[in-house]
Amino acid sequence: MNISKRIDRLPFTPMLLKVLLLTGIGWMFDAMDQGMVSGVMAAIGKDWALSTSQLGLIGSIGMLGMGLGAMLSGMAADKWGRRTVIMVTLIIYGVASILSGFANSFYMLLVLRFLTGFGLGGELPAASTLVSEYSPAKIRGRNVIILESFWAWGWILAALVAYLLIPQYGWRTAFFVGGIPALFAAVLRFAVPESPRYLEIKGKHSDADALVKKMETQAGMESSDIKDTVNTAISNVKVTIKDLWTRKFIKTTIVLWIIWFGINFGYYGFVLWTPTLLVAKGFALVKSFEFTLIMCLAQLPGYFSAAYLVEKIGRKKVLSIY
Repeated sequence: MNISKRIDRLPFTPMLLKVLLLTGIGWMFDAMDQGMVSGVMAAIGKDWALSTSQLGLIGSIGMLGMGLGAMLSGMAADKWGRRTVIMVTLIIYGVASILSGFANSFYMLLVLRFLTGFGLGGELPAASTLVSEYSPAKIRGRNVIILESFWAWGWILAALVAYLLIPQYGWRTAFFVGGIPALFAAVLRFAVPESPRYLEIKGKHSDADALVKKMETQAGMESSDIKDTVNTAISNVKVTIKDLWTRKFIKTTIVLWIIWFGINFGYYGFVLWTPTLLVAKGFALVKSFEFTLIMCLAQLPGYFSAAYLVEKIGRKKVLSIY
């Protein structure tokens, strides 16, 4: 029995809870920084007298960085490990976010927001992979959705920071607040062990076995229950992005790409621009942040209900419903 099968036998263990919570904190701070841009766009547009197209660049340049970071982080995580990529990308985006608060020109801010997006985009897939690989198959979908629910909490914090700080202390404060917790989250990563599935694939069977044994002990499984599982290795099957475009997966790949494009286009296009559009229509800056906070709160029922339903009715049905 290999590491994956041993993990699939486990219940929800304290080790998994620690991984989920600490990874979720980093995920939350990622979202918090991204949400800050929504409030900053409205404030900086007035402060620097920026045009609509310039504001659009501030909102979109980070997305370009996210796309590049996400593409590269997958290869990096397979080579150097999920935890390493998470820590490095958090530091990149945290430092870039703090430096954004010191930006003294439009173009300097664009460069820093691109770097912030690069770090953010690199962290997210590595974090979800880590949680997925620590999770037994029977609760994997639920755990990944719970991880993603930290995104809503991050946007809620961003809306609160924007509401409480930007009108009084200025938009630069938002970047400082958004960056400092991210650096703190990077320190927390040292408390999260590497994925045992990744360790096994890399041939570090004793390290992987020690981690799984710890989880089995937490679950009340004695060594006699697992004595036949220690030295069984998993086959190292190489998978590349080209496999997504083979006859077996191409239909699913295209459909999911279209779905995610639509979700991101609608979500970011609407939420990022809401404060700016409301201010343009005559609403006070503080009032625009109140509306953003209400929208962010509405995400929580969606996440929690999806987390409950995903293991009840399946991924495809939940995706279709929501």
